[in-house]
Amino acid sequence: MIDMARPRLADKRKDLPPNRRLYTRTEIAKQLGVSRTTLLAYEKVAIFHVSDYRDIIWEFPRLKRRQPLTHYQTWVLGKIYMMYSAFPNGTEAYSQVSRFLKENSLIASFESYCEELSKATLQSSA
Repeated sequence: MIDMARPRLADKRKDLPPNRRLYTRTEIAKQLGVSRTTLLAYEKVAIFHVSDYRDIIWEFPRLKRRQPLTHYQTWVLGKIYMMYSAFPNGTEAYSQVSRFLKENSLIASFESYCEELSKATLQSSA
């Protein structure tokens, strides 16, 4: 079970600091420079191949489309975006990314997210 706070619509407010603010799928798509449809395709990959991401969806079924994304979800979608960027476009990219996530299941785990976040926090405070 993943220990994470359920996102609240109040956390979507733009006047919150960046570390507390949550983003919609449309905002994330704009930040990544992809269409919302492409972002939803990345999310399907995450649901099928990243168990921690899937656990969040199962634990909070309303998060699917109506609630803002958690920071972990945003991080996973960014990872998948980077993986797709490494391969040529098309169905071959989907199979390559899917295979990579199956073989390296820990790369997008919640534990990896926490480790990367703590490293970034330590570097920013140094």
